[in-house]
Formats: sequence, C-alpha cells, structure tokens
Amino acid sequence: QTRKANASGDWEKAKKTSRRARIMSHGALGLGIGTYILIVIAVAIYLAFKMQPTVYVTQGPLTNPVNDYMGYSIFTMLCCCLPLGIAALIYSIS
Repeated sequence: QTRKANASGDWEKAKKTSRRARIMSHGALGLGIGTYILIVIAVAIYLAFKMQPTVYVTQGPLTNPVNDYMGYSIFTMLCCCLPLGIAALIYSIS
C-alpha cells in the first residue's frame, strides 16, 4: 500500500502505512527474539534439572584403606612442634 500511495502522490497515506509496517516489523522482531530467549531458557532449565542415573553405593570393607595419620599429627602437636602439629591435625581431619 505504501508503494501505491507513493506512486499516486498521497504522502500522508504513504507515511501512515509505512509507520504501520515499521511498527508491525518491530513487533514481529520483538516476538521472535522473545520466543528465542524463552526457548534458550527452557533448554537450560531442562539440561540443569534432567534426571541423573541412580547410583547404588554398598557398604563393604575397603580393599586399600587410605592412611589418615591422625595419631602422628596428635603426637606431633603434643610432643614436637605445636604450630606444625595443629596444621597436620587439620589436614588429617579433612
């Protein structure tokens, strides 16, 4: 319609239809971007909260237990060097 109005010399109608086209174009662009953002958010939520496989843990004796050196750290703290013994005790607890 804008081209017809321009061709006929009806400038007011041409501006009006051009303005409507611009508003509709911007609205469609906004809806497209909004839809894209919603899809990205939905995919992110799905990936963040999808079901994880179930893992069953059974209690049993360890084949190779890890040394914790708790006794050595307490001995070092009480008999040798207090600051190093405290650090050793903290590391052996954690």
